[in-house]
Amino acid sequence: MKNRRNAKFLIMDAVLVLMLLVLLFYGQQKGLWGIKGGGMVRQASSAAVSSAAPPSSALREQISVSSQPPAPADTDYVKVADYIPGVYVDLKYATNENITGHAIYDFVDAYLRYGTVKKLKQVQDDLNASGYSLKIWDAYRPLKAQAELWNAEPDPRYISRPSKPTSHNLGNTVDVTIVKKNGPEIPVPSGFDNFTKKADRDYSDVTEEQKNNALLLQNTMIKYGFNTYSAEWWHFEDTQDYPYVDFEP
Repeated sequence: MKNRRNAKFLIMDAVLVLMLLVLLFYGQQKGLWGIKGGGMVRQASSAAVSSAAPPSSALREQISVSSQPPAPADTDYVKVADYIPGVYVDLKYATNENITGHAIYDFVDAYLRYGTVKKLKQVQDDLNASGYSLKIWDAYRPLKAQAELWNAEPDPRYISRPSKPTSHNLGNTVDVTIVKKNGPEIPVPSGFDNFTKKADRDYSDVTEEQKNNALLLQNTMIKYGFNTYSAEWWHFEDTQDYPYVDFEP
């Protein structure tokens, strides 16, 4: 009796081994199984393989955008050239080409509030379409530099008193001229810091070409949210005010 039971178990074991061999053979024929590290490994299906393919260009672009840092707040100070491609910067107060005869600040990059820069970029894009560009003569001006200007030219028509922050000290005001898109200067009413009648916006004492170029700049700046100052054709102030911050470039 015991021998018959043993024989029965042997037969069952043989059947199980046979079934396993058949299953293994069938799987290899269908590409469902492989041998790896001494054991059977389930092969990835075609759908799984395709899902491991490199991301599409649209997905890569989405990943790239999501990995970029957030845009600055409008109140943040930023370097203008980082956000306005092709703008020219020639800060006169970083040189001796101004009424003091020497540099009154030690940085050569123009800085403004980001909200103001966004408006200025619209101006630049508009002028570029006509073959022109902005050139910045002055932007953010530290308060201590304002005191030096007042000492050199204590005339409130042209220089604000340094007793409190003025528009240039707030980072929303820019002194600019207009040039050709590729850089050459064009006729304008006067040079920078020319405190004569030629500096005002009357334009009756300048040539027609100088007047038209100044008006092109003036009208484009006004179009995108800047106010003018009657005594200086190059001076433009953002209509948006910002609180004073003792910013150090």
